[in-house]
Amino acid sequence: MGISTLSRYGLRALLEMADAEDVCPISSREISKRQNIPSTYLEQILSRLKRAGLVRSTRGAQGGYVLGRHPEDITVLEIAETLDGPQYIADCHDGKCLKKCDDGTPCIAAMFWTELEDTMHDILDTTSLQDIIDSWREKTHQGG
Repeated sequence: MGISTLSRYGLRALLEMADAEDVCPISSREISKRQNIPSTYLEQILSRLKRAGLVRSTRGAQGGYVLGRHPEDITVLEIAETLDGPQYIADCHDGKCLKKCDDGTPCIAAMFWTELEDTMHDILDTTSLQDIIDSWREKTHQGG
């Protein structure tokens, strides 16, 4: 399993907004330029994030996008599930196969995949935008 381009771009766009909160709102054009995200793709992402309440938009010359909530209240899991739906590693979930393996029996590895998935969900669900920004600043010795 990998995090999709949609979720990776969405995370980068939200981090751009979170990091620029003191100079917001930030235009989609500026986000696209700074994060090297194709503008048409970014508009689709921002539309989904707006419907989910993760961002708000304002119109006009000084318009743009701002976070819909505080960066510490938005998790990576919420972003990924907003953009891609539920995050599963394999066809196994909750210790059960969602499909039969090649020989028609449930997959023997279902428990392992479920444990791995639970660990991934725990990390994604306990990591906020603010956590990522704080870690980045600490590692690059910026802001404190």
